[in-house]
Order: sequence, then C-alpha cells, then structure tokens
Amino acid sequence: MACKELLRGHDVRCELPLRKYYQQIVLVNIDDVDQVGYDVNDNNHVIIFNLNAGTTGYKYIGNEVSSLYSASFSKKVKKGQPLYDHTVNLPIIGVSVETKLILKELDTANYFAAIQFRDGTVEIYGFENGLKTNDYTFEAQNGLGGIGITLSSKFSEDEIPYVYGGDAINFDNDFADIPELIGGDFNQDYSSDFYIVEL
Repeated sequence: MACKELLRGHDVRCELPLRKYYQQIVLVNIDDVDQVGYDVNDNNHVIIFNLNAGTTGYKYIGNEVSSLYSASFSKKVKKGQPLYDHTVNLPIIGVSVETKLILKELDTANYFAAIQFRDGTVEIYGFENGLKTNDYTFEAQNGLGGIGITLSSKFSEDEIPYVYGGDAINFDNDFADIPELIGGDFNQDYSSDFYIVEL
C-alpha cells in the first residue's frame, strides 16, 4: 500500500452550513475532451480541461427548492490501494419522445459529470472512466412524474472527484468555447496555466 503522511488538520468551526449542491449538473462526452491538465499532489487536487471545437456539455437543471441533484463518492481498498466509486443523482421526468431519447443516451453514452456546490466549487465526477446508469424502473405515474436516475462509475476511479480549476463561468457555459490551454505549471491562482496532457 502506498504510504502518505498526514499534512493538515481540518477546522470547520466558522464554516457556514452549506450542505447543498446547486440543482444543476453538466454532463460531458468524454470523447469531446481536447486537452486536460492536472495539479494533483500533496497540496492540490485540481483539474482543468477544454473541449473540441463545436462541442459542449449538456446541462440538466432542476428546481432550487428541491434537492434531487446530488453527488457523492465511496472508498474501497483493493490489493492495498484505495479506489473510489463516484455517484451522481438527477431526475428524469415525463413520457415524451425527448425523455425516452435522454434515457437511451444516458444508458449508452460515455460521459462524466460536473456539479457545483453552494460555495461555488465545481466538482468533476467520473472523469477517468466515465459514468453509467444504475439499473432502474421508470414510473411516470409516481409523485415525481419519472425517476431519480443514479449515475455511477463504470469502473472504480483511482482518484476522488477533482475540483475544477478553471473559471466558474465555464460551468455556466457548459464548458463550451474554452480556449486552448496554455502550457506551464499550475500556480494555484486558478488560471489556465496548467501542464498540458493531450488525451
């Protein structure tokens, strides 16, 4: 098992109880990612990426009074190494053709998810191996008018979900039209000067 030292404590006495995600998730086709840069070490756990020209993520938006959009991850140990299963939840409602097509896409596409916490932090789930729908039963006549779909890791990830290091406006714009990433070492000012790795 890899050895790491503890390097910090955690003081939350003055933190506001921000226990909720904004009720929106952006799903992005993995094949649409053009460039990606990581700053993952003992002092950071951040990713930045851009998409191929003309491509975009797809936003799923809900009502802010509910709490149907959420994300979590769980840890397990295999052969002495920690592995992480990422999970994202979102509702799919209605019986229209569009609803049927959305379900078929979620069941078969190769994608990852971005979700924004109330403090503005954007987390990236399933970036390395993608997400898939868990088994479900769709009931349009229930109180929700559909179902809460759970997306989970296709395969366990080596990393916990990343924090997105780019501008928060990129989440609002579904990660479309992000310029080419500039090479260099990431300097923790959350600009775009990551070391670039082509996918």
